[in-house]
Amino acid sequence: MVKLGIAGTAAVALLAAGVWYSRTGQPAVTSAPPAVPSQARPQGAGRSSTVTLEPVSRGTGAENPDASAPPLTDMIERAMPAIVMVEAPGSRGSGFFAAPDLIVTNAHVLAGSMTASITTRNGSHLEGKAVIVSEQRDLALLQIPPQNAMAVALPLGRSSGVRLGQGVVALGWAEGLTQSTVTRGVVTGLRQAGERLLLQTDAVPNPGDSGGPLLDLRGNVIGITSARLDTGTAGFALAIDEAKPFFERVPPNTAGAPGSAQVAAPPPPASSGPSASDARRTIGLQHYDDALASIEMAAAQLDANWGDYKKGCHITSVPGGQSHEWFALYDPRSPLHSTATNCADYLAQIEQRARAISASMAAAAEIGRQSGLYAGELRTLQAKHHLDYAGWDR
Repeated sequence: MVKLGIAGTAAVALLAAGVWYSRTGQPAVTSAPPAVPSQARPQGAGRSSTVTLEPVSRGTGAENPDASAPPLTDMIERAMPAIVMVEAPGSRGSGFFAAPDLIVTNAHVLAGSMTASITTRNGSHLEGKAVIVSEQRDLALLQIPPQNAMAVALPLGRSSGVRLGQGVVALGWAEGLTQSTVTRGVVTGLRQAGERLLLQTDAVPNPGDSGGPLLDLRGNVIGITSARLDTGTAGFALAIDEAKPFFERVPPNTAGAPGSAQVAAPPPPASSGPSASDARRTIGLQHYDDALASIEMAAAQLDANWGDYKKGCHITSVPGGQSHEWFALYDPRSPLHSTATNCADYLAQIEQRARAISASMAAAAEIGRQSGLYAGELRTLQAKHHLDYAGWDR
């Protein structure tokens, strides 16, 4: 079990605030939202911030959304094969097939990594590559080699028609279990948290359920499980309508058949258009830029953790001249690897996050290599996103 926060004086008060329902320590809603706007304090590894939950009003409508639903056991039996376990360095959560080559999960489940290990219901192990990550909506889409999973890919419903009291089922792959889990309940509230519309339910998720689907009683995905109150009285899921625009931005899958590492050849260019290699490089530049944008957000979060660590542990002699001071931790000879005994856990978690960012940069570099990008182009984009550590080019 990875600790939910960074040890140290500045972080102790946050450790009991609440948990995302993956294994990593990330923000959680910590007080039940009443009928008036309320404040909930997320936990982010020693970084304190506030999430505001606003109630959302919606017409009741005339249609009963639970009418004509199939037997609940039949619906769950059909949906279960679509549930997967998602593992990234230092983190674990759930996900689900939205297409034979596309897995949906939470951004916080990836913990800044651009790759994840996927375990399917039948025991297969796959490598997933993050192609869309939205920290603001806590959403991540992972591409995998195309699977014969069309029959189990879950259909996307509409969260715009959700009504209070409507029956729902949350599926996930709970921590410590070897199979998927089911939690049944009803929609108890509609909440706005920043840019996100959240469905509040009494289908309280289990540890490890983050990223799993929230289904209506017909088996359609209406939300993506994100968090729960630390009192265990409510769960929250990102409304699926908030995620749909991101599905339209998923790039073509360049992964081969299962077990193949070959890159699909681009279509032949039109006689008056760019060459195939130029077209591939243009697409590759966009993918590399998108990947760095996500890594930049993880780096910004680590900056905050690093600042808390420096203040709480009285670190004063840090070499300057780099975009991020913690870049110095990539040098095994750096004296920053030594710290006071009471700060050792704090530093170990920072080093772990730094390694995850380095692994993500390596995965992004592979995108550039396969697309034929030039070293100068990579360096330019690295500088744009303040990720210009020289060691990544060696």
